[in-house]
Amino acid sequence: MSDQSADSLAPIVMELTVPRSVEDAFRLFTEEMATWWPLDTYSLEHGRAALHFDGRSGGEIYEQLEDGRRHVWGTIVVWQPHTRVAFTWHPGRDPEGAQEVEVRFTPSGPDTRVALEHRGWERAGIEGPVLRAGYAHGWVYVFGSCFGRAAGAATEQEAS
Repeated sequence: MSDQSADSLAPIVMELTVPRSVEDAFRLFTEEMATWWPLDTYSLEHGRAALHFDGRSGGEIYEQLEDGRRHVWGTIVVWQPHTRVAFTWHPGRDPEGAQEVEVRFTPSGPDTRVALEHRGWERAGIEGPVLRAGYAHGWVYVFGSCFGRAAGAATEQEAS
C-alpha cells in the first residue's frame, strides 16, 4: 500500500472548543442532535424524517418517517455521559461495513474541547476511500459549522 492510500484511510479528526460545560456540550451533541443536524441536506429522506439519538449503550441513531419506517444510521457502542460517546456509522449502507465515530468532551477552563474522530474506513471495502473523502468535507459542515454554531464556537475547524 502506498503512503497516499494509507493517508486516504486515516481517521478524520476534528476539534472544537465551545463555551459550554462538558455536561451541556455532551447533551447538545447527543440528546439534542435533532436541533442542529442539517436534515434537509444530510439525511436519507432529505428533511422528511425526524432524527432520534437513543442515548444509551446499544441505542440507535436513526431517522424516522411519519409512517413509522426507520433508517438506522448507527448503534451506540460506548456511552459515558459528559465524557465520551462512540457509535457505529452507516447511514444508508450495510451495517457490516460500518465505520466508528467517537466524540470526546474535555474541560478546557470554563469551556469544553469537543474532539470527533471518524475511523474504520477499511471496513467499507473498496468504497472506503470515496466515503472518507466525502465525510472529510461533510464533517466540516455538520460538526464544524452546524454543531459548532449551535454550541457557540468562535471558529470552525478543518478536518484532518
